Amino acid sequence: MADAFAEVKAALVASRLDRTMVEDGDPDDFLALLAPSARGWADEQFTGEVWPFAVATRIDPSVSLLPVEPKLKGSMPAEAGAEADELVVRTRYTFAYAFDADPDEVVAPLDIVAAYRVDTEFAVRRGVGWYERDRGLSLEAADVLAYSIACGPLDGHGLLAPSYTERALTGAPDTRRPPEYFDPDREIAGTPDTCGGALPVDSGPSER
Repeated sequence: MADAFAEVKAALVASRLDRTMVEDGDPDDFLALLAPSARGWADEQFTGEVWPFAVATRIDPSVSLLPVEPKLKGSMPAEAGAEADELVVRTRYTFAYAFDADPDEVVAPLDIVAAYRVDTEFAVRRGVGWYERDRGLSLEAADVLAYSIACGPLDGHGLLAPSYTERALTGAPDTRRPPEYFDPDREIAGTPDTCGGALPVDSGPSER
């Protein structure tokens, strides 16, 4: 189980925190962590016209991050999968990114912080009961809730930018306070985000 946790943790770092992914849009390190069948599916997502933000984070090239590490908070429980030699790891994390900005453009501290709530389901499969292409790590599903972001880059290109770049959209999308969005223990389902809702992703079933 320790090895499975380490694999999932490495995937979260590679997809949400590593600057080669977040700033440069280079998915190679993330793809290398996946089982061959899952790698093929993920690679297709990264070659599309819209960045797959339910799979990985990339910032809009018009903005830049501050020289600080993104903040994250959450949990990563695991349980036996439905099949033999399968472990399911579910992650519930909030990732907050701090952006550089002209002080004259910033009204409140949250203007330069953009956040993703990401609930994912990873599967780790081992053993001769699985086809070789399915052995290893697979991203099975993800729900993403974006908060305090610019909607144009996200809706048009799947990219992350802070809310101050679209001043008219600054502020909470409803009457809930920001901590309710940043709390990874709260359910994503039914919670509106800055741009209209959570985005699910499904990698499809693996074969035995």
